[in-house]
Amino acid sequence: MALAWRLGWPASLACAGWHVLCRYDDGQRAFNIEATNTGGGGFHAHSDAYYRERYNLTPESVRSGSYLRALSPRELLGLFVGFRARLHQDTGQVVEAQADYRLAHRLCPRHELLQKKAVGLEG
Repeated sequence: MALAWRLGWPASLACAGWHVLCRYDDGQRAFNIEATNTGGGGFHAHSDAYYRERYNLTPESVRSGSYLRALSPRELLGLFVGFRARLHQDTGQVVEAQADYRLAHRLCPRHELLQKKAVGLEG
């Protein structure tokens, strides 16, 4: 993603549930670039339909902008804060985790899992 930004390409990260992938979207065409869950190495360019099925994404969550769309820089920051919140949660720092989940949700309000974590609906 950083390399694409340096080249001036319209790319960012996108979410499929908690899974993160790179997404190129120029307004006419969108491509997903999978660089972390590749099996035998290299990368894949799966369709949105693949991610909807693999991660059980509802049509409503995709339409709402929660998943499978390029995130803005502000939303990326929210996602990264959400990752830090998860680290706090996993290490038993409950107060810090809850504060970070709330901040992550304010920065990335359409991500439904961050929203659930921010209001304490998920464990």
